[in-house]
Order: sequence, then structure tokens, then C-alpha cells
Amino acid sequence: MNKLGQMKLSFGMIFSIILIIIFLTFAVYGIMKFLNIVDATKIGKFKGDLQTDIDNMWKNPTYGEEDYSYSLPPKITHVCFMEGSIKSGGKDSRYYDDLQFNYFGNENMFFYPVEAAEELRSFEMKHLNITKTTKEGERNPYCIKNDDGKVRIIIEKNYGDRLPSIK
Repeated sequence: MNKLGQMKLSFGMIFSIILIIIFLTFAVYGIMKFLNIVDATKIGKFKGDLQTDIDNMWKNPTYGEEDYSYSLPPKITHVCFMEGSIKSGGKDSRYYDDLQFNYFGNENMFFYPVEAAEELRSFEMKHLNITKTTKEGERNPYCIKNDDGKVRIIIEKNYGDRLPSIK
């Protein structure tokens, strides 16, 4: 009556458990990569839509301003516009050093925090008056907050301006 029970796991059972763990690991990895692709798509769409809206304002012979709303991943907290190597003491100057690291000569739009955008950290927005956007360096960089995945940007073109600017 005093027999001790012994639990034996066969080699097949152990191998099955190891395979399940491996499959779950790859599934989680695949889901994470898919979410990164979704974020990269949102960033690319944002950049394309903003460039299209800037180009439309640039080509338009009339003057004025347009209010636009764009979607971005919530992990990007700010969209910043910066003119080259000019640092100012504006309210967004604390972002300057991180953004400057991703400036390679032509970029004028940056995402903050820079790690959140992965490889898509900075872009050159053509036909944009970056000097006026940054108020001739007084607010360089000029950052716009991302509120729960929505960024509101006003593009304006005043009488006498050749290029539109961000307000």
C-alpha cells in the first residue's frame, strides 16, 4: 500500500511543450512586427498627405489658411519643424538636440521622440517656408502636439508669400 507514484513525461510530451513555446514566441514576434508595419504606414500616409496639402496651397493662386487633421501613431508625441542648425530659446528648444541628431542637410520635419518613428524620423517637406514657420529662428524647432493620434496643422499662405508656412 505504500507505493510512491511516479510522474513520467515521455519524450514526445516534452518535445510538444517545447514546440508550443516556440510557436507562441514566433506568433508574438509576428504580431509585434505587424503593428510596426501599421505604424510605419500611418507615418508614410501622414507625410504624403501633408506634402500634398502643402503642394496644393503652394500651387493655389489665392491666399489664406487651411486647417487639416492627420493621424499618427500615439507613441509619436510631437511633429516638429526645424530649420537646419539654428537653435533658439523657444518653448520647444528642449527637443533640439534629439532632432539635430537626425538632421542630414535637407530635412525640415521631424518626429519626437525620435525612437518612436524608427527609421522614419525625419523628412524634407518641399515648398514649405521653414524660415517663416520657425519665425526666423525664434521658435526653432516648432513642435505640434499629437493628441491621441491626431495632429492638427494649419497651413497658411499670405499675400506676397511664394511658399506656404505652418501656423
